[in-house]
Amino acid sequence: MTLRSGARSPRRERVGEQLREEISTMMLTEIKDPRVRLASISRVRVSPDLREAWLTVSAFGVIAERQNVVLALGHAEGYLRAQLGRRLENLRS
Repeated sequence: MTLRSGARSPRRERVGEQLREEISTMMLTEIKDPRVRLASISRVRVSPDLREAWLTVSAFGVIAERQNVVLALGHAEGYLRAQLGRRLENLRS
């Protein structure tokens, strides 16, 4: 079976959904910054080799509050990456 360029494989869909669930859970239960609670992960795109993912974040509030959400997530990026690496280390195998 050949996938056309840009098509999503079932595995990429599953990995994206698992990433979305894990990050959403961490945002609610582990990240202590209250600004993050105003956001949710609405979409995850995963590269074909599963090495990269791009998140789409939905945030509530006025523009300044939404910008603060992005700053808070940027500040937590290292923590999120480390935790995902531990939790999902077998995804690429």
